[in-house]
Amino acid sequence: MSALFLISDLSGGGAERVLQIVANELVCQGVKVQVLPISPSAIVYPFDERVEILPPLQKWRARDFLIPLYCILFYLRCRRAKPHSVMTVLIRANLVGLLAQSIFGVKVCISEHSDTRELLERLGSRRQIANTIIRALYPRAEKVLAVSQGVKRALTELGVDPDRVTVVHNPVPTEPEVMAEERPLRLVTMGRLAPEKNQALLLRACGPLLEIYDAVLEFIGDGPLLKDLQ
Repeated sequence: MSALFLISDLSGGGAERVLQIVANELVCQGVKVQVLPISPSAIVYPFDERVEILPPLQKWRARDFLIPLYCILFYLRCRRAKPHSVMTVLIRANLVGLLAQSIFGVKVCISEHSDTRELLERLGSRRQIANTIIRALYPRAEKVLAVSQGVKRALTELGVDPDRVTVVHNPVPTEPEVMAEERPLRLVTMGRLAPEKNQALLLRACGPLLEIYDAVLEFIGDGPLLKDLQ
């Protein structure tokens, strides 16, 4: 069994961390795992030595207007590697994979880690073009993984069949870690303060923990829910 993951790059981030955890777990289960970045970057999270990090599709920073070129290069890599399954991670890699599926018949499972609607809002003048491309390609996905119900709702609003979307929450490493002896214990969460992150749930869940362990919960980030969380 073999799996190939396509991602924009391997610099630090939540999706990159998830990929590292999943890839390391899969090789422990005997799966051959290859990770294919679109562009070069430092590898922030350490992969198991059995995970094969393939040379990036290009030697420079990824550009959205080059997605058709990445599609061709991606297809050629898939022909060479012949993986049993292919998954793309985040929007740029998703578009490359879906374009390769539409043109060359490469079967891909895409994964989305954020609200695509909010991403479109931040694109400014490029929003209309990006919206058209996403609405044309995303509904063609054979299978879609979303990290939350909120992300799933955003995808269905873009035309993706909800029956094709499976919610798979972010994994948690199972290796035992030593709890710091320093008190109060500081629990820190960093990220965009937005509905799809659901920091309010974290706040409610940590309430009893904060009392038992003499701990404090700190939020690092900004977003539309900043005032509500305060």
